[in-house]
Amino acid sequence: MSQEVALLASTFIPEVPYSQNLIAVYDSNFEQVFPYALIAKVSVRRPTKLMDHPLETGTETTDHRVILNTEIELPLILRPEYYKETYNNIIHLWETAELLTVQTKASVFNNQIIEEPPHEELAEIYNTIIINLKLRQVQIAVSGVSESYKNPTKGSTIDRGSIKSEPTEAVQEERISTLGKIVYSKKM
Repeated sequence: MSQEVALLASTFIPEVPYSQNLIAVYDSNFEQVFPYALIAKVSVRRPTKLMDHPLETGTETTDHRVILNTEIELPLILRPEYYKETYNNIIHLWETAELLTVQTKASVFNNQIIEEPPHEELAEIYNTIIINLKLRQVQIAVSGVSESYKNPTKGSTIDRGSIKSEPTEAVQEERISTLGKIVYSKKM
């Protein structure tokens, strides 16, 4: 944690809820999830991965890039009267991996989950804790399966390729008896 956050925590603990913040975290109902936490600053990372490939000449070329999930770091200073309640709420959101929305001055970031909720307890700030909350964007994939049948023979054969049918019981019994006759006749 930076010195500026510790200094801010030790000198600036307002008496009103911080629900009027420009930087805030909301749940799916667009309610602020921890209104009694001062968000000291926000660090947003939008990383990408460049795809490098070697050429026959010995050099490398980059032909495309992959955009990775957005990562957000929020140092939170919890208000002394509510720090246990706010801390328990953060831990609950972390355990349930609830999708959150982070609003900053520059943009709004949807589908964020709490990746890490580490906290620090300092002697200088004896009546509250500081949480260096880390959030990460998740992208939800939708399956291409549209129907589900208990008996697969009743379902659609689209995109299943050619399907070999199984012989009926009567055909199987006839094969077994024919095989038995052949094997039995050779033993005699």
